Amino acid sequence: MNERTPIENINLSFICDRDWNKMMPCSSGRHCSDCDKTVVDFTNKGMEELHAVLEQEGQVCGRFHKSQLLQTPSKKPFHLKRVFASVLLALGFSAFSRGLQAQAVSCTNSNHNHDKAQSEQAYGMFVEAMPVYKHGGEKGLLEFIQKNLQYPSGKSFNGVVVTSFVIDTTGRVTEPMIIKSLSDGADKEALRVTELLEFYPGMQAGKKVPVRYTVPIRFGEDKRKKK
Repeated sequence: MNERTPIENINLSFICDRDWNKMMPCSSGRHCSDCDKTVVDFTNKGMEELHAVLEQEGQVCGRFHKSQLLQTPSKKPFHLKRVFASVLLALGFSAFSRGLQAQAVSCTNSNHNHDKAQSEQAYGMFVEAMPVYKHGGEKGLLEFIQKNLQYPSGKSFNGVVVTSFVIDTTGRVTEPMIIKSLSDGADKEALRVTELLEFYPGMQAGKKVPVRYTVPIRFGEDKRKKK
């Protein structure tokens, strides 16, 4: 049975300071009486469930863990079609993008556990998300590349190949290319593995959009011995 792919790389469009515990429970989360909207609880949902809600509703208010957000957002909006996401395999995994506006709810409750739980949540209108690897998110992407890199007999590669490609609206890798070469053999192998990747596509305003993605892939004897 496949594990649920975690929600990652989410951007919210505005600051929300409402208290989740003061909202009225409803079937999909809580109802906010101040703005008369349903706030969907995504803290325990996966990417497939997120996409299903967005495709049905378009823009939606949501409750997320801070860990599900892409990064500390800036005040300037961005457009997914112009964003490059970097998967830095040499360092483990990281991604970058330009966020919109999101902020964790500030709490006044004197109970420490309540404060801690609230401070780990973020609320707001979902509008954009970067693509997420379909089989396990960041961790799954790392494991897949590590497991599937092949070293031709008698060949030794040490260094990084940087591939770039477009993730289309179906989540398929298209237009793969090398933007930093290591050697003919390493470049071909990096492209081969890159073309095997599957993603949940980027989303903008409830619609799937193509996104340019960049993946540096590290080759080395240490990586080879771990396989």
